[in-house]
This record gives sequence, structure tokens and C-alpha cells, in this order.
Amino acid sequence: MEYIEKTNHMLDYLKSINAIKILGGNIDLFVKLITYIKKCFDALNADIEIVTQDNILNDINRNNQILDSIFTNQPFTPDFSMFVNDYCLLVSNFNNNTLKNEQVNGKLSTISRMYDMCLTTADLINVTRNQISQLRRYEQFALPSISLSKHYLEAIGDDLKDDKKEK
Repeated sequence: MEYIEKTNHMLDYLKSINAIKILGGNIDLFVKLITYIKKCFDALNADIEIVTQDNILNDINRNNQILDSIFTNQPFTPDFSMFVNDYCLLVSNFNNNTLKNEQVNGKLSTISRMYDMCLTTADLINVTRNQISQLRRYEQFALPSISLSKHYLEAIGDDLKDDKKEK
């Protein structure tokens, strides 16, 4: 997807009930920043030199703190995680083209990885739960050959114990 489609998709997501539940009153901060970045990229594509606003770095840092806080204090959905990853990529590209602030890139990279790994962990938990429930169903169903094999192995074990006692 091109940045125009991505930014439009992010702005549409911010209108969703899910985003409102998670971000609450902070949605306007994200809409403002994404809209500003979109305008800057449009200007750069038209070969118009842009002068960044003085407070843009503060806005980016404030949004990063909000995302940190949400990660540690609130439950979030996979949709929100995808929004965060798109947001981090957009702001990182903006930073690389205009601000060139290494701390911003480092923080955005960390936030993106946190949300990615949380989804990976959630997927792992779900897969493990499914496997445990399947194993419990299989545990109730034992083939006769398995029962015979258990008996055979127990008999061999008893014979080995008896041989050790005799020696």
C-alpha cells in the first residue's frame, strides 16, 4: 500500500468504536499528527520544501508515551496492533525524511516490536490452549494396543527389577 492508502486506512480506523475504546480522548492527537504527516508527504512528492512545526517532535513523543501506556495498562486488539505498526512506520518514514531524530526512530522501533511480540505471544497461548484441549480429548480415548503396550512395558520393567535384585 502507498502512504496515501495507509494514512487513509489509519484515519478510518481512528473513527472505529475499537479505537475510541482504546484511545479515548487521545484520538485527536493521532488524527492531527497523521494528517500533518500526510500533508508533508504530499508536499515532498510535489517537490515543495517543507518547514516542520516546532511542536511536531513533542507531538510524536506524546503519542509514543500514550502507546507505551496503552501497552502496559490496557487490553488491545489485533486491529489496534496493526494500526500501531502502520503508525510507527509512517512516523518513522516522516522522521527519516524530515526530522532525522535517532531517538524517535529507536522509540518507534521498540513500540512496534512490543505490539508485534504481544500478538505473537497471544497466538502462542491460543495454539497451546487448543493443543491442550485436543490432548485431553485423546487422553479419554485409548486404543487397546496402547493398553497392551503399557502392560508389556510394565512387565518388562518388573522383570528388570527382579533381575537386579537377584544380582
